[in-house]
Amino acid sequence: MLSRFPIVSVKAHSLPYRYGLEPRTALEVRLRPDNGLPEFILVGTHLCHQSNEARTEQVREIDRILPARGGPPVILAGDLNARPGSDPMKIIAERWVDAIAPRSEIDYILLRRGDPWKVIEVKIVDERVVSDHRPVLAVLEWTR
Repeated sequence: MLSRFPIVSVKAHSLPYRYGLEPRTALEVRLRPDNGLPEFILVGTHLCHQSNEARTEQVREIDRILPARGGPPVILAGDLNARPGSDPMKIIAERWVDAIAPRSEIDYILLRRGDPWKVIEVKIVDERVVSDHRPVLAVLEWTR
């Protein structure tokens, strides 16, 4: 992860995986902005692309790791390899708001419900040379 804000701490959380599939992690980075915003947590992950059951287990573990409320605000982003409405995304939707909906495919920027972010702008860049994923940008405003 890259940040213009100071990184206060970094934790790598191992996610459940099944024999023969790639191990996955959720990387939690605590950032301390120097512009008046509060400290917040950014979590990046890349969930299993081969098994819906593994993705569902991984999402449940992320829900267990990250607090539903309290503490610093949390943003979860990454390639979840799950389409909107799939079993893993139904679990996510209970505690997270999809900042880029309805344009989501398998890459997401998710805001924890109750955290005071407002989505100002979303861009999905039509760039297919560097990756098989299109870059996703969300401009957020802190409303407190």
